[in-house]
Amino acid sequence: SMLSEEALAEMVKEAVEPLGSKEEEGEEFRDPILQVVAYHARPVRLHQFPWFGQGASVVAIAREPEDLDYHAKGLSNLIKRVAGAANARFAPWRSGPTIGLSIVSIARAPIVPGEETLLAQVLAKKLPRSRVVPLALFRVELEREAFSFSLVRGPAGLFTEPDVLADALNAKLKRYVSNIDGDQ
Repeated sequence: SMLSEEALAEMVKEAVEPLGSKEEEGEEFRDPILQVVAYHARPVRLHQFPWFGQGASVVAIAREPEDLDYHAKGLSNLIKRVAGAANARFAPWRSGPTIGLSIVSIARAPIVPGEETLLAQVLAKKLPRSRVVPLALFRVELEREAFSFSLVRGPAGLFTEPDVLADALNAKLKRYVSNIDGDQ
């Protein structure tokens, strides 16, 4: 009984709704290829000056595009594509100058041992000239009901989605971390 995409979307929704996140419809892009299944977003106060201090915490559930490989370059491009989509959807005049982004990626390629090291390296790279700050990348393999992930700490206590999602997925899915001898 593999996990369905709908069940995953519901899991994400249940995790982030208590934080005040509102669900928004996803969207599809042809060039470059990207399918966002759904967004969840909420406003975040970053500063005492109202406009300057407004930001958004955004969770995007996306299907991994077929034209990417899932090594460093492909994962970087995945982050760039989702960041671009979130940047356009949650415009500065609507959501303020900063977006903290958590990506829940529906894996096409299997999760491999040692992958979390790679996810951490990819996530650590800042997006140049972007108002989007990637804070979390989760890869969920529906077939094996497993996930791998990496988080970056955002400003203290403001972007709680990464931790909340990690806990929610960990409660329901297997986590693929490699043991010392390389077995699962």
